[in-house]
Amino acid sequence: MPRLVMVGEVEDSRAWEERFRSHAGLFSKLFSPLDMNVIHFTVTDDGRFVLHSEPSDLDRYFELVASAEIQAAMVEDGVKRDTVEIHVLDKEFAF
Repeated sequence: MPRLVMVGEVEDSRAWEERFRSHAGLFSKLFSPLDMNVIHFTVTDDGRFVLHSEPSDLDRYFELVASAEIQAAMVEDGVKRDTVEIHVLDKEFAF
């Protein structure tokens, strides 16, 4: 299953986390078909966030992230859209 991280900045860390968690229903509706039922994340006091997820279909994931619903949620949450980057983790280092 693909792994990816989304990084970016938010206007207010505490408000972002509260609002982010309030979208459980939306995320369940959109991302459950991609076998995603958990998003690992952190947010720093200075307004940076990192999300880790493992969608079963990367193309569909990118379509959903670009959807009006997710874009509206990001605006509502105070995400600074011009700072958002998504990186697919396509390498592995085992030791």
